[in-house]
Amino acid sequence: MQRTRPPVQVWRQDELRVRPEKNGARPIYEQLRCKGPGPQFKFGVRMSFELGQKKWSETYASPDSYPDATLARGSTAVVALHHLQPTLPLYRVLPPEFRDLWNKVDEEYKKAEAERKAREAAEELERIREKEREAKEPKHTHSIVPIFMTEEARMTIERVLQEMKQRRENMMDIDTLDDVPSPAPAPSAPVAGGIMEDLRRQLAVMGFESSDVQATLSRPGANSNLSDHLDWLMLNVAESKLPAKFGPGKGNLEVIVSAEGRTLARLEELGFARSEVDNLSRMSFEQALPSAYKQHIVTIPADPSHIIPDIFEEEITVLESIYGPDFVMSDDKMTLTIQNVDLPHLGNVTLDFLFGNIEYPAHPPIVILNHEKATPRLRRLILEGAASEGLVLVGSAMVYSLASWVTNNFKDIFHKSQKMDDTSRVRTPHYRKVHMPRGNE
Repeated sequence: MQRTRPPVQVWRQDELRVRPEKNGARPIYEQLRCKGPGPQFKFGVRMSFELGQKKWSETYASPDSYPDATLARGSTAVVALHHLQPTLPLYRVLPPEFRDLWNKVDEEYKKAEAERKAREAAEELERIREKEREAKEPKHTHSIVPIFMTEEARMTIERVLQEMKQRRENMMDIDTLDDVPSPAPAPSAPVAGGIMEDLRRQLAVMGFESSDVQATLSRPGANSNLSDHLDWLMLNVAESKLPAKFGPGKGNLEVIVSAEGRTLARLEELGFARSEVDNLSRMSFEQALPSAYKQHIVTIPADPSHIIPDIFEEEITVLESIYGPDFVMSDDKMTLTIQNVDLPHLGNVTLDFLFGNIEYPAHPPIVILNHEKATPRLRRLILEGAASEGLVLVGSAMVYSLASWVTNNFKDIFHKSQKMDDTSRVRTPHYRKVHMPRGNE
């Protein structure tokens, strides 16, 4: 099932254009002061508006504070979303913990709308009555009284009137200038480190596309080790986009020449045993992964009644508002960067949610953990646990809930994988560690 990301939305209410900061649907969150027992968090989110040439910003905030920063920021995003699109049924794709807040805000909105309409109706009725009273009042006829003045007095009055007119026109010109927005400062060019530029040139010479090179250099935790970037590119770039000398059977030093080599190696990196995926060796990795997932992880057939139109696009809108720059959508893959609170020494964790050939939301997405210390065993445990959690949520938007499950259980799963690896390690194929083409030996 092929999905593409919808274009960045510019909300419209009549002629009013509402646009998040800059150009990427990225709201700006600001932490607000709040009081309460223990640590409390409250955020405001600033949004930019345009009406003709007039621009301004407004800040929205959740009415309550929360002991969890992620929950507080998500609640603020729900309030802002409701303000921008109060008539859309976005509550369908909200996680359960935010639906009560949406309903509360929606009730207040409907109450305010009812009061506004009643007030406008009363004002309109008063205007109608005022016109009726004016129609009934007798009209007076006024005669113009002639004024006799000398020529000198007439010229003085004309000069004073001309000066008054000129002053009024000057004031109108000043007001017009105030409404014209000042030109935005030109964006400063990014300063690239010399080491990163050398890596970019080396990878370009090897034949990798510039977009793929930019993706590996800008990912969280990227370093100056060329081998690490080659590892990432070999695991994440589609076979059809790899340079010819890095493709299967094209002279790669340790990649098996047979059709099974590359696909089976990448599946083993995700924790699948060779015996589970031997029958998929002639497929490409993009075809083999969903097949292995449905054969060994989620074996229940998808129920067509759980496939809801437009829920995927609505979920993207909500996740962009909650996670901001920590959320990236490309083709059939969502990428979330989550804070590793329980194991801070490991740094942040990146999760890939894959939807290709998955009947979402009738089936949970494929959840892949990306971290420099992630073993195949750890990735398999995350994949199985997220799938089990997602089967309870079929028929609804579940990415936020699955990301929260990984965040809350990552410490226990990490320690469990270490204990399992100590007793029975999953060996990573040695040919995944070498990428130099045979011609450069």
